[in-house]
Amino acid sequence: IAFAVKKLLRCAVVLLGLRIALGEILALGLPVAALVVVAMTVTIVVGFLFARLLGQPAAFGALAGAGTAVCGASATLATATVLPSYPGKDADVVFVVVAVNALSTVAMVLYP
Repeated sequence: IAFAVKKLLRCAVVLLGLRIALGEILALGLPVAALVVVAMTVTIVVGFLFARLLGQPAAFGALAGAGTAVCGASATLATATVLPSYPGKDADVVFVVVAVNALSTVAMVLYP
């Protein structure tokens, strides 16, 4: 299980991102690629800022930012494997996974 979570999940997230996003971004050109990088960076930084604003540990901001910026639950779980342990980490991971999935569901219903 540890191997699957620490090694396979990380590789799966990277490969999923490369397969879906990289080809589409390259087809749209360099300005779109730059926009994607900037948007992802801003989202992760905002995750850190909101965590601090709400009195949460920086690791919570990393979880929320990565989960929102990258691809949801799998990015959150992959990020959790590289963060150091802290009290409440498991609860934070579960909260971010549920929140990101709930917001994604709302977006899928409202956006189209």
